[in-house]
Amino acid sequence: MMSRRKYETPEDMQVALDAYFARCDYVFRDVQTKAGVVSMHDPEPYTMSGLCVALGMSREAWREYHNGDRGPGYVEVCDEATQRVEHNMEVRLYRPSTFTVGLIFGLKNIFRWRDNHEITGAEGGPIVVKFDSQDAKL
Repeated sequence: MMSRRKYETPEDMQVALDAYFARCDYVFRDVQTKAGVVSMHDPEPYTMSGLCVALGMSREAWREYHNGDRGPGYVEVCDEATQRVEHNMEVRLYRPSTFTVGLIFGLKNIFRWRDNHEITGAEGGPIVVKFDSQDAKL
């Protein structure tokens, strides 16, 4: 059952999404060094759950907007936001300080990434299965 629309226009939603991404991008943490306390830029990762919390909606409500169930124009706004989250996760895979297994889990389960394993026969050809009719007993 759909609740009332939280964002009256796609532009309203875009403003809220921009605020979420800006809030994540401009996080600074105080770090104690030998020279004293230094404020260091430490952006917060983008996440789908963080995005939904910032927008004040459930993942189900997000899917309704993303699927176009809440009206025209929202699909494009949601697509762009989802792509930004996915891109942020993918970029973090290459940072040595990242919990890579957790990111891989998120990419597979949220964005449906897959591991592909190609199995071929001899010299890249098709797999051939041979059996002797004597071996096939019913």
